Amino acid sequence: KISDEWTFLFYPLDEPESQNGGWVGLSDIAPLGGGEFLVLERDNQGGPDAAIKRIYKISLVSMDELTMVSKELMYDLIPQLHEPNGNVYEKVEGLAVTSQRYVWINNDNDGVDDNSGEQQLMNLGQLLPLDCNNNDDVCGEDEVCECSSSSRLRSRALLLGSISNLHCVCVA
Repeated sequence: KISDEWTFLFYPLDEPESQNGGWVGLSDIAPLGGGEFLVLERDNQGGPDAAIKRIYKISLVSMDELTMVSKELMYDLIPQLHEPNGNVYEKVEGLAVTSQRYVWINNDNDGVDDNSGEQQLMNLGQLLPLDCNNNDDVCGEDEVCECSSSSRLRSRALLLGSISNLHCVCVA
């Protein structure tokens, strides 16, 4: 429901986990529809000191004003960010979900004066309902739904929940 009134909720930030301390904050929020959102949470550490680059799912359905939002960890980005060149950027600050439910992130490269200027844009995969193997409309024409409890498949997609560690992903 859209209105011109403000409503406030509390979001529980993770505590800093880096050996250097620092702080943790929200970088971006992306709507999923139906009152659900993905939230990009990060610390202010980069390289080997980076500890928190995570995506959580929150639901604002049936929330009362001034209550604490509960969050569900959907994705720890540190392993993915480390893969391309071994360096984890400090400022993972962009989060988007396409109409086909692909999740994208990018970093803020701070320009080029005191930074390499390198930009990293990553497609994390497609958000899938748990029953994608029973729904042919979820995956593309040349894709099939594979469900597994293996970490290989888990790292390729975000899910809107899990049952007994079952993870499903569209595979070409």
